Amino acid sequence: MSDKTEMQTGDLWDALGSLADDQATQVLAHLFTRFEQRWQQCPDDPAPEAFFRMLAVAVEHVQSCNINRR
Repeated sequence: MSDKTEMQTGDLWDALGSLADDQATQVLAHLFTRFEQRWQQCPDDPAPEAFFRMLAVAVEHVQSCNINRR
């Protein structure tokens, strides 16, 4: 990333926090699509695999937390 577009993680947290729920869903869908395309174009790239592995863990964690609240 160039200096102009590089954001600190704190800035990204602020940006995510300011999104409406539907916009947050759009961000996730966009990331998913970008990493899926990247994996199809370069199956040996470790970044998409890591993204999907971490996403699966996050989904499982959120689902288990939601079940435990019931």
